[in-house]
Amino acid sequence: MSRRVRPYERPQRRNGCLVALVLLIWVAVGLVVAYQFLVRPQISRQVGREVTERVDQRGRGMLPTVIAALPEGEVQVQAIQINSYIAANLADLAPLEAAEVRFAPGRIIADIRAFGFDARATMGAAIINGRIVAVDPQLDGPLAQLISIEELLVPIEAALNDELMAQGRTYTSIEILQDTVIVR
Repeated sequence: MSRRVRPYERPQRRNGCLVALVLLIWVAVGLVVAYQFLVRPQISRQVGREVTERVDQRGRGMLPTVIAALPEGEVQVQAIQINSYIAANLADLAPLEAAEVRFAPGRIIADIRAFGFDARATMGAAIINGRIVAVDPQLDGPLAQLISIEELLVPIEAALNDELMAQGRTYTSIEILQDTVIVR
């Protein structure tokens, strides 16, 4: 009687759960990447446009009026002036729920609350080619995951600089001191 030897057969395993888990992780990574690079910048620009439009609409042309009221030459702005303006116009600045601005040498610091989250925004400022621009803007806290500060500032900077240009205002330097900003 001859004995038949069967070749070793590997038992078949089912990797269904592992494959599904790996696939789910890659889908999640793809969604996070898509949000960070596609959706988040668009949301940030839209929020910036809405804030600019609300201030202009509810303020009945407030930006042109404020700029027209600026003295010729050097302009000094105190943190207390900005905080008073924010407190008086908070309803017009939605989705902003609260804000306090401070000036430290070379930096503008704003502690804000928006969309139910607290955050700290910091930036420098410079004048490049006659336009006021934010330098190294940063947003700390959970709000930074929702919006991009760089994209949020694009429409706000554009509205400010367009109105300055429309009124023939030209500035050459900006200096941020303790509690004061001086624009020349």
